[in-house]
Amino acid sequence: MKRPPKSPPSSQSPLRERAESSLKISSRKRGESSPIEMKSVIHELKVHQIELEMQNDELRRVQLELENSRDRLSQLYDCAPIGYLTLDPKGIIHEANLTAANLLGVERHALTKKFFSRFVTASSQDDLFLHFRRVFEAVQRQTCDLQMQRQDRTGFVGRLVSILERTTPGCPSRCLVAISDVSESIRARDELQQLNDTLEQRVASRTSELTEAYERMRAITDHSEDMIYLTDRVGHLEFMNPAGVRLTGQNPPEFLNLAPAGTASESAQVRDFQGANRKVLEAGQTTSLEETVITASGQKTTLLTVKTPRRDPCGNVIGVIGISRDITQRKRAKDALWEQERKYRSLVELSPDAILITQNDRILFINAAGLLLLGASDTGLILGTSPFKFFPSEHQSTMRQRVGTLLAGGTSGTLIETEILRLDGSQRPVEIVASMIPLEGSPAVQIILRDVSQYRELEREILQISELEQHRLGQELHDDICQQLTGIEFLAQGLNKRLLPKAKVEARQAADIAGLVRVTNQKVRDLSHGLAPVHLNLDGLVDALHSLALRTRRIYQLDCRVRCPKPVAVENPQCRLHLYRIAQEAVSNAIKHGKATRIELRLTSNQHRVVLRIEDNGVGLPRIAGRGQGMGLRLMQYRANLIGATFVVSPATKGGTSVVCTLPQSSRPRSNQGGK
Repeated sequence: MKRPPKSPPSSQSPLRERAESSLKISSRKRGESSPIEMKSVIHELKVHQIELEMQNDELRRVQLELENSRDRLSQLYDCAPIGYLTLDPKGIIHEANLTAANLLGVERHALTKKFFSRFVTASSQDDLFLHFRRVFEAVQRQTCDLQMQRQDRTGFVGRLVSILERTTPGCPSRCLVAISDVSESIRARDELQQLNDTLEQRVASRTSELTEAYERMRAITDHSEDMIYLTDRVGHLEFMNPAGVRLTGQNPPEFLNLAPAGTASESAQVRDFQGANRKVLEAGQTTSLEETVITASGQKTTLLTVKTPRRDPCGNVIGVIGISRDITQRKRAKDALWEQERKYRSLVELSPDAILITQNDRILFINAAGLLLLGASDTGLILGTSPFKFFPSEHQSTMRQRVGTLLAGGTSGTLIETEILRLDGSQRPVEIVASMIPLEGSPAVQIILRDVSQYRELEREILQISELEQHRLGQELHDDICQQLTGIEFLAQGLNKRLLPKAKVEARQAADIAGLVRVTNQKVRDLSHGLAPVHLNLDGLVDALHSLALRTRRIYQLDCRVRCPKPVAVENPQCRLHLYRIAQEAVSNAIKHGKATRIELRLTSNQHRVVLRIEDNGVGLPRIAGRGQGMGLRLMQYRANLIGATFVVSPATKGGTSVVCTLPQSSRPRSNQGGK
C-alpha cells in the first residue's frame, strides 16, 4: 500500500506541544538511553506508525463506504414511492423528496420554505391543525386523510403518517411526514363497501326466501339443497335425502327402478348410474361427472355429481357416497353466454364503424366496415399487416407513440382526428379511439375508426351557409339600416336649423342627435363591410385587407397597417374569402385577448405559395395551452384546413403573437375525399 506523503507541520498545535513536553519529562526521568534501547524505541515507533497508517486507511475505507451508503440512502429517499416531508411546528416545509414534489405538482426547490397548508383544501384545514397538534403533543405516530390539491388545482386524497423527529436537547422539533395519494384506495374501498352492502341485501333477501320455503315445507335442520344418497357395494340405494326427492320428483325406489342389472327391465338411466358407481368402487378414488336424469314429469335435468367411496372403520370400501347438484340453470347460462358472444360478433361485423384488433404491430381482426373503409375486398389484404401503414407518413410516428402509451398505461385512449390511407391511395378523414384489451393472455389494442368525411362535408356546407347569412346581413345593414340612419341624421339637421332662431338649447340637442346618428351610421357601415367584404376579386384581397385595417384604426384607435410589397393574386374565390376571414379573426383576437396597440398584416407570394402573416405587440400567448383554446383559433385552423393551408400560431420575435397562414399556389378547397 502506497503511503500518503507526509506534510510538514505548519505550526505547533497544543497537542504536539503537550506531547513534546511529556517526552522531555520522561527523558529526564529515564536519563540517557543506551543505543539498544534507542533502536528498540525507534522500532516500536515505526511499528506504531505503520499501525496508525493502516488504521487511517481502514478509517478512510469505512468513510468511503459510509459516503456510498449515504448516497444510496439519499437515492432511495428521492426515489421512494411515498413522498417524504420534514416540517417545523409552523408547518413550513424544510425538506422534501422528489416523490413528494411530483405528488404536489411543484418543483422540489420551489417546495421548501412553503407552508404545507397551502396544498390542503379549506375543508381539511382543521383536520391538518389537529393532526399536527397531536403529533407534537403525543410524540407518537399519527395518521389522517386530508383533501388536498396540487399547484394546478387538481385534487386528491392524501394520507399523512407523521411522527416527531428525535432531536438533541436544545434543537428545534421537527415533524417527519410520509404522504401518499390514496384517492384510488378510498374509491375502491367505497365501491367494495357498496358491493358488500348490495351483496348483504341480496343474501338477506335470499335467506328470507329460503327461510320461508323451509317453513312452508317443514323441513328439518339437516336438509340440503343438493341431492345426497348412499349405496352399498351391490348398488342398492340405502339413503336419499328429501332434496333428492325434490330434485328428481320421484321416490328413491322409483328413481332407481331396483331392477336387477343386466335384465331387460333395466333402464338406461339405471345402467349409467350403476356403471358410474362400479368405476368408483373399482378405482377406490373420488370422481366427478355430469349426469342427465329424466324426472317423473319428463323434464331433462343435468346434475354435477361427486362420487366417493364409503369406507368402514377398517378402510374397506363398503359403498358409494354421492352428492348431486342441479346445474341445469348454469348450463343454460353458459349457453346464453355463448349466444351473447355470437350476438356480439354479429354486432361487430354489422357495426358501421371500422373495428380492428392489433397485437405486436399486426392486424389480427377487421370487420366488414373496416374492409370497406380501407378499400379492401378480402381480409387477406389486411390481416397480418401493420396498422400504421394505413396512416399518412407524417402521422405514423404520432400514432405509434399513442399506441405505445396506451399499452404502457393500460387505459382507454382519447378521441383523435386524423386521415386514413386507403389501398387505392386516397385519404379519408376519420375519428379514432383505441383501448387496450386482453387477448390470449397478452395485451392487444382495439381500434375503432369512424368515417367522418360526410360530417366534414356538412361542416363545410354549414360554413358556406354562415358566410351567405353574414353577407345577407351585411347587405341589409348597408342598404336598409344605414339609409334609415342617414335619413334620421338629415331630419335632425333640419330640426336643428328650424330651432336655431327660436330655441338654441333644443337646437344644440338636435345637432347632438345628428352627430350621434352619424357616428352610429359609420359604425353600422363598418360592421356591414366586415360581414360582407367587397372587392374580393382576383386582386381584391389586398384591398379588403386595407379596408379591414382602416376600419380597425377608426374604431379601436390603434395602429393597424397592411404591408404588401407587390400585388398578390389568389385565383380561388373560396381561398380569398377564407384568408380574409383568418385575418379578420386574428385582428379581433389581437385586440380582445392580446391587448395590442399595433397590428401589422403582411401578404406576400412567390411562384409556390402565398403567405399571410399577422403580428401584434400584445401580451402574447398564454403559457399553458390546452384543449380549451378559444373558438377563434379553432375556427382559423379549420378554415386553413379547408383550403389546404398550414396554420401556425407562435410568439412574435419582438413580443406579442404571430399568426402565419401559408397557402400553396396550387391549393384548392378540400372536398369529400373518397366519398361513400
